[in-house]
Amino acid sequence: MTDFNKFLRTSRLPSSREMSCRSIKEYQKQHGKITPDMLKKNFSEILIECIQIEYRMFQEIINELRESWASDLLKKNDRHKKFPTISKISDDVISCLTSSSSPEEMFSKITKLTSAINDGVSFGQKQAAKTRAGEAFQNYLEHFFDILDFRYERQKAIKSGEVLDIIFPDLPTLKKKTADCIMMECQTTLKDRFRLSLGKGQDLQGVARFIATMTGASVITERDKNDLTKGKIAEIGEKHWRLVTLKQVAQKHSSNTIISFEEFVNKQYPSRSGLW
Repeated sequence: MTDFNKFLRTSRLPSSREMSCRSIKEYQKQHGKITPDMLKKNFSEILIECIQIEYRMFQEIINELRESWASDLLKKNDRHKKFPTISKISDDVISCLTSSSSPEEMFSKITKLTSAINDGVSFGQKQAAKTRAGEAFQNYLEHFFDILDFRYERQKAIKSGEVLDIIFPDLPTLKKKTADCIMMECQTTLKDRFRLSLGKGQDLQGVARFIATMTGASVITERDKNDLTKGKIAEIGEKHWRLVTLKQVAQKHSSNTIISFEEFVNKQYPSRSGLW
């Protein structure tokens, strides 16, 4: 089922970066071109709306995919080799349609045959949505940093098995002038995976460490509004990291560990960029 879901996404779903670009275009149709001044004032609000637009676009495509998986399968000439189990089910469905069974019997058989595939397709796309949410979040951050003309590099390995999501301004400067640079990890929510970020770059003395996150405002999931606990905030601060969050989330917490995206782009980045 995993391979079949991957085939469906490849055939119907644009790449994460392309989806994010479509969302930004739609946002700009409604609000005008995104400018540096807009981001400095309303970075959080623009980020939220772009993610919500992309989510709606994604759901529309997924709904089409659920309705069209059978036709996509039948158009694939090597389906019996690539997807033998699902192809056998589709053959059985076709046999039902050409049988002399009553409409009631035919409907019952087809429903029974296809229900497992429908469930598998739905589950597979839900899992894909979780992965793409993280990719979309980083796509928007990078696009907005480009608009702001920030210097950065993405997905750079600082040593074997340790890759940073974003480095300001770049890897060579990080190695030569570590204390003047910024490293940023991107986590849509603060589940257990954020602790992997806390362990990165431990030997980089003086570098400013930030975890950018959407958590705390129920933007990604309804449950994430309770994700930002005092224990997590304390743990992040003890490891000498800071959180960059949505404006409304930062305003709820009186902690030096938490700043808004607006503060990052107006104060934190400018305070270091002059040293490069």
